[in-house]
This record gives sequence, structure tokens and C-alpha cells, in this order.
Amino acid sequence: MSGHSEPLHSSIVSVDIADSSAETRRTPHKVRMVEGLHDFLRESFAAADIAPDRCDFLDRGDGWQILVNASVPKIRLADRFVHELRNRLLRYNSVANEEATLRLRVALHYGEVTTFGVSHVSKAVEHATRIRDAPYVKRKLRESGFALALVASDDFYGNVVHEDPVASQQGFEPFSDVVRDGTVGAWLCLFGSGAPRPSAPRRAAPGGAVEPAPLDLPPDEDDPAFTLVRAVVVHGAPDATTRQDRTTAPVLHGPPGSGRTRFARLVCGELEAKGQPNALLTEETGHRSRPVPDLLLEAAVRLVDGGGRWDFAGFLGCCAVLFKVLPGRAGPDALIAELASPTAMSAALHELLVKRQLTAWAHVVPVLTSRLTGRNWLGLRPRFDRAVRPAELREVDALSRRDVPEAHAEVDDIVLRSFLTDLDAHANAHAKPKLVDPVVVVDDPVGATALVRTWGRVVTRARPARMTLVAVGDRELVDRLRSTDRAAVLDDGPDGGRPDGGEPSSGGAWTALPLSGLTESQVRRAAAGAGVPEELREPVAHDVLAVTASHLEATVELVRAAAVAPEDVRPARLLGTRPPGRSVPLSEYLLDRLLQKKVDKADDAVTCAAARNQTEAAALMNDGIIRERTRAFTPAVWPCDGPAGTRTMHPLARLLLLRRLAERPADAPDGWSAVFTRLAGSAARRRDEAGALYHGYASGDVDRVVAELEERLVNGSGRRWLSLVETVATCPCPPGEDHDAASRSPVGALVAAWRATNDPHLVDRWADHHAQTASHLRQVAGQAQDGHMAFLEAAEWHEERARRQPHRPNP
Repeated sequence: MSGHSEPLHSSIVSVDIADSSAETRRTPHKVRMVEGLHDFLRESFAAADIAPDRCDFLDRGDGWQILVNASVPKIRLADRFVHELRNRLLRYNSVANEEATLRLRVALHYGEVTTFGVSHVSKAVEHATRIRDAPYVKRKLRESGFALALVASDDFYGNVVHEDPVASQQGFEPFSDVVRDGTVGAWLCLFGSGAPRPSAPRRAAPGGAVEPAPLDLPPDEDDPAFTLVRAVVVHGAPDATTRQDRTTAPVLHGPPGSGRTRFARLVCGELEAKGQPNALLTEETGHRSRPVPDLLLEAAVRLVDGGGRWDFAGFLGCCAVLFKVLPGRAGPDALIAELASPTAMSAALHELLVKRQLTAWAHVVPVLTSRLTGRNWLGLRPRFDRAVRPAELREVDALSRRDVPEAHAEVDDIVLRSFLTDLDAHANAHAKPKLVDPVVVVDDPVGATALVRTWGRVVTRARPARMTLVAVGDRELVDRLRSTDRAAVLDDGPDGGRPDGGEPSSGGAWTALPLSGLTESQVRRAAAGAGVPEELREPVAHDVLAVTASHLEATVELVRAAAVAPEDVRPARLLGTRPPGRSVPLSEYLLDRLLQKKVDKADDAVTCAAARNQTEAAALMNDGIIRERTRAFTPAVWPCDGPAGTRTMHPLARLLLLRRLAERPADAPDGWSAVFTRLAGSAARRRDEAGALYHGYASGDVDRVVAELEERLVNGSGRRWLSLVETVATCPCPPGEDHDAASRSPVGALVAAWRATNDPHLVDRWADHHAQTASHLRQVAGQAQDGHMAFLEAAEWHEERARRQPHRPNP
């Protein structure tokens, strides 16, 4: 019997990952799941004040078995530990892709345990495993769609959970089941998100194959999205003393693939972890151009499904009248009389969900029916001062018969007002326990437009709402909102919608906030998940970001391509790869995504890519190079804000379009040289000195531009000259151009080297080009009439950039 210890009394925590061996889970997914579980298990114990030396962890492959020292109060496991574990699990799942999502079965028990080597030997351990793996527990977790199934043994529940006034309120239910030829009894409680929610199928690739699952990008403290998450969470915090800020709806916008959906999930995951009611509405769960009543109806059933205690009596009454759930009835009065019985009420709610294609939430109908029976259904017996009255229902009925925009807008106003009134009235009637105000996140660019406009008409500082509305969409969402005079708009600030560089500003009907890109640390972790060797992760992350400008989907796709041959991450190779299941190179796929498939033929967009902004591109239309009526001037092509109110392309979209422009014949009237020459002439006519030099150098007229810069160096302001050179150095160049060819003079060498530091195709040589630029700056500084300190400062900046370039292992 040597080698084992005497039996010791311990609390037992047995954890297992549900469906860990599913066929859809590949090795990277399993690695991510196991690492994530290991991390937040230890974090959860620490947050519950259970020291590491009080725990004995045993790795079971797809789960863990933990013995907790008897000195730790057992109630701490059932209360604080489970609470912390649930929060971390929901945060993880909020940004994990489908294949890496974690659903856990956790059993709590106690007893005498013998430690033998690295094994735990005990009947108590075996019992914990049996109740954790009971078929009943597996089935309930699978059917419910919840994230965490907590199983307490009969002893643990009776002696620990039941005796605690807080833990006993968690909703445990007893069960008995046959496990391994024996019957076990225990108590089950489910935690996490609500019942199963419909999800869109994976998009099909052009060749018909299913697209590969995206890499996980777990959030961290330097994730720019966290700033926005915290701002939204604070708006809906349950302990907020005022609701004034909630008159402003945050509108998050970014180009396709920039992580809009990821951000929406991140917000809801953070809210879920904090126990705050929320509803995520996406275009994938319905149809585009959904009207406001449809969006709010889905929000209502999601909130009730998530555990909210609202009955939405007045709102559902408006919907019943609006959508005429009982055919043949002659208006709201007949409908009110018909729905006096619970049976008719239940049938009407079922029909309402069927008509609006929300049958996935039919399981909430019994809950709503029980709440509405004998209460305030359709305003028959109003309990609240501001309850919906039959007169309002008659107004909805009359307006629904008028198929004109004005009537639709009035119906939207009534329906939203009724929705908010139900939230407000129910909160007033249930002051104790205090209800937490919900957050509704709309990730539906078209549907969000009407809802935010309605929000601006209904919600005011005099009548704030017990709800926070967050809209997520593309740039066209912002443009559509700005096109109406009925919304009070706050323009984007210079720092991502935060004029002072701090928290998002509030006021007006909505606030536009551009989504920030990925950080280099996130991309390094994505590279690790894709299998890039550790010594190459930093250069891979750096080089990929230089090409993608932090665009989320493009970054993930290029990291995946880089993992195939991480020692060669040249942009030309990455963009030219053909991922499995796709019939087009990666560059074509990403361009199609960035342009939202709204350019029938991208020829005009290719030509416009030579322009720095939309205003310059309009000059090409005046010159007859592009058609007068073209879709190349849509927000899909120009989604970003530039200086002085101009609109610009996304840097990655411009890079991909310029690659196409470089492929045109050199002597073509719309070829590279011809287009930039026309833009240089247009800039000269506008007396835009920097623009003329920029486009002239890009067109290939290098000698003339360098000669002009040399003359200005000795005759003009040194600081002004540096500004001109910096502008010229940002001009694009065709892939593969030899930057050293222009190095015929110190000024020519400076411009060529500086330009190379901005060329993503040369990212692997940026360290050398920054060093060369610094050297040339010091060389030409003596020729300037003034501003010598500015030259030295610019040289030091380039030297610092050269030092910051990632280390690249020798081949």
C-alpha cells in the first residue's frame, strides 16, 4: 500500500466538456477549448478566494477533477465559485466560434479521498463522475442550449445548498437516472444563456464548399472593443442613478468583415456575465428590412426567454391588432372580446409568432399566457397608470389599413412607446426585487435604421427609457440616419467617435462610433491558434496587419494563409493563395467582401482607387474616364472618414483595387500612369500643391517631382518642405516596383526610401528603409534654409521605427 496517502475529507469538483469529441471540432478548436477551460477554472477559484494550494487539479483530457481542501467552506463552491465560473464561461463563449464554444457539466460532492500518485481514488469521486455523466443531465443541457449544468449530489444539496438562503434560490430540481447499471439521484441547475436560438448556416464559398470556421480572437484588456463594451454596459447598469444618457443610442459602424458581429456578441456576452437582460437581434434570424414591430417582438420574446419577468401586455396587444392574429375579426373590439380566455390568448400568441416567423421562441407562450391571464391583456383591466387602452389599439388598427410612409411611422412610434411603457410600468410595480433594465443590440443594418429613427422620435430627455438601444451596422447605416432631419446627430470625433479621446460622448438621438481594428497582441494569439511557430508569430502579426490595416476578417484569413508557410509572409504570396473550398484567390474574395458585392463591375472602382478621397475621384468623372452614373461612389466603396469631411476607401480595399489598376496595360487610357497623370493635372488646377506632387510621383514622373522638391528645399520653409515630402511618400506604387531606381540624388533617395516605408508589399524590409530614410534626412537637412530641428526629429522618429520592427529569424 506504499505510495498512497491516508484518506482525507475533500470537496470534489468534477468538470467535463460537453460534446468534446464532436466531428465538427478540429484539433485547434480542442486546444483552444482545453486551454480556455484550464485558464478560467483557475481564475474562478482565485476569484472565489480559494487559494491554489487548497486545490489538487487532475487533468482528465476533456475535463478536470479538482479536490478542494476541507478547510474551504463548501458553500463557497456552490455560490461564489459557480458564479465566477459562469461569468468567465459566458465571456469566453461570446467571442468563440461555434466549433470552440464550451458547454460544461460540473458536479459538486464531498467525501473521503485517497491520493495515489497523480490519481484520486474514492467512491465519492466515482459518484461525482456518475452524476455528472447522467444521461438526464446530458439531455437537459443539450436541449436547453444553456452553457453550464451544475449537478449537486443529494448530500451536497441537502447539507450545503439547501441550508444557504442564497444558493437555495438558484433553481435546483431533483432527478434520478440510471448510470452504469445503477440508479443515482442528484439535483440539477442550469446556468447561462437561454433556450436554443436559431443560427444561420455557414456561408457557402463560391465553389459551393462550406467556408472554414474563423479563428478564435478572444478579447483582452488592450482590445479596443472593450472601451465600447464598457461604455454600453455602464449605460445599462442596474445601479445607474439616472437614465438620461440612455436617450442616446450608440451606433457602431465598420466595413464588412471588420468585426461588427463579433462586437455585438462581445457586448451581449459581457452583459450576460453581469446578469443584465439583453437581446441580440441579427439579420440572420429574420429577413432584411424587418419593420420596427417585428424587431421589438423578437426583442420581447428573447428577453422573456432569458428570464425577464416582463409580460409586455400593452405591446403584445398592439402587435395582435397590427398583425391581425385572428382572421375574420372586425377590429380590436372583437379581438379584445375573443381573447378573454387563456386558451384563445395562447392561440393568438402562437399565431403571432408563426406569422412573424419567430416559432423558435414558441416555448415562451405558456409563460406569457400565465402572466397575462387576468392581468392587463390588451388593456382590459389596466393595472398601471400608463397602460395601453383600447383607444390606442383602435388607432393602431386604423393606421395599419393605410399603406403610406406616414402611417407606418406613426405605428412604429406607438409600438415602441408601448414597449417602453411596459418596461417602465412593470418596474414601478416591482420595486422589490429591483428589475435590471435591458439592453437591446441590433446587428441588422437595414432594420436598425427604422428602429433608431423611431427611437429618436419617441425617447427624449424628458421621457428617458428603461432600456439601452445599441445599433451595429455599416457606413450606410450612419448615412441613412444622417439623411433624416428628425434625428439629432453627434458627428464622429477625431478619435473613433470620442472627441476628447476618452469615453464616447452622449447626447442627441444617436452617436456614431467607428469600430476599432485588431491589436497586434490579438493577431499574435490568432497566429498561435493557427499553428504559427512561436519565433515567427511577431513578424507574422506585424506583416499581416501592415496589409490588412487591422480589418478583422482579412487579418484572420491572412493569418491562416501565413500558417501554411510562416517563413514567407510576403503580401503577394498571401493574397494570391487559394484557400480550401474557394475558387478565387484570397485577394478577390476579400475585395468582394469589402465592396459588399455592390459594384457590378469593379472597373470604375479600380480607377477611383488612384484618388485619395471621393472628392478627387469625382474629377475623374468630369474628365470622362469613368461613367457619370456609377456605383463606384457608394458608401460601400468609400466607408471611411478622411480629413476635412472627405470620404476615403478602406486601406485594404484601396490596396487590392490598386493591384488591379497596376495589371492594366501601361498605355491604356485608364492605366496606372494615365489615371495618376489626370489626377495630378486636376490637383494643379485646384492649386493643390501637395496633391499635384503626390499624383505626379505616383504616375512615374519622378524626375520632375524630385527636381521641384530640390528647388523648394533651398528656397522655401524647411517644415513646409518636410510636410510635402511626407505627403509624396504616401503615394502608392505598383507591386514589385524598385524603389532604389529613383535614388539619383539625396532628395530622390530620401523620397524613395520614405515611400518604401509606407509600401505594404515591402513590409519585411521596413527596418532597412526606415534606417535609410533617417540617414537621408540627416544628409539633406543642411541644405534647408530653416527648420533643422524638424529634420532631426523626423530622423529620430524613423530610427525609432526601425528599432521597433520585429526580429526575423534567419532562414
